[in-house]
Amino acid sequence: MATAGNYHPKARQSGSMLVMSLFVIIVLSLLGITLVTMISSASQSVVHDVVGTRAHMAARSGLGHIAATALPIGASPATCNTTINSSASFTNIHGLQLCSYQARCTTTVVDNGGVNYHLYRLESTGQCQTRDGWVSHTVTDSEFVPQ
Repeated sequence: MATAGNYHPKARQSGSMLVMSLFVIIVLSLLGITLVTMISSASQSVVHDVVGTRAHMAARSGLGHIAATALPIGASPATCNTTINSSASFTNIHGLQLCSYQARCTTTVVDNGGVNYHLYRLESTGQCQTRDGWVSHTVTDSEFVPQ
């Protein structure tokens, strides 16, 4: 028999575990969502870095191609004012299938103390395609060659 002066702690606490468990579930859900977002962002960053390195390698390939054209080994340097696009066989290189380059060469005659020099300005831009767009990288080089 319960009287008005008797205290029953179980009767006053009914439902408090439900509120606490909902609070824990909500907090853990928010932590999980934050963790998934951070992992996704880190993954995108790694993909961008890898594709950026591939674009750099494509640009270096273009720079080598235009340098070999303008400054052939065993022959006199040629005057160049041209643009070279990556060849179709470039797509067969593992890791660079979705990459291309465009290389440019310009020659300027420079007089240095009565001696003429050719100043070769070589520039190449490599581009690689990703799901989200394009990543590009440009490399340049200059060669100072006596005439």
